[in-house]
Amino acid sequence: MTGPPLSSPTQLRPLAFLMKSKLDKIGAWQVVTGEKQLKEEDKPDDKVEYFRLDRVASNELVEHLDSNHLGYVSQSLSETEASSGYSIWRLLKHKYAGDDHISKDLALEKFLELQYIDSTANFIAEARAINHRLVSAKVGLDDQVKPSTT
Repeated sequence: MTGPPLSSPTQLRPLAFLMKSKLDKIGAWQVVTGEKQLKEEDKPDDKVEYFRLDRVASNELVEHLDSNHLGYVSQSLSETEASSGYSIWRLLKHKYAGDDHISKDLALEKFLELQYIDSTANFIAEARAINHRLVSAKVGLDDQVKPSTT
């Protein structure tokens, strides 16, 4: 592994920074982000180059994922999609985007699983981390779980 693995939602931004640098260097960043797309009128050589860059981007992304995220990608995408840098990047962005249902569900799941296990300090640290995850996912617990008093 040549860089930090993606092991939490807070590490998507550093991974994006690293991948932008690596993939931009080889001309694949626009392919991964969808800024560059194939067109019907593209020359055959341009199409071959597009797919080559997408495959190289896929390899770079996979090298920087931890085992949990490798499993997530392989279970979520078809074999063809899993070899596409564009598909992998889109999946990871959707998983950790602050306004999608998946990140909200994951944040709420962590909140509901919060338990006091060994020490107050660890509990507080875990509660703060979960709170950060809830805020990052734009979950407004105050509005969603408030009992109706009127």
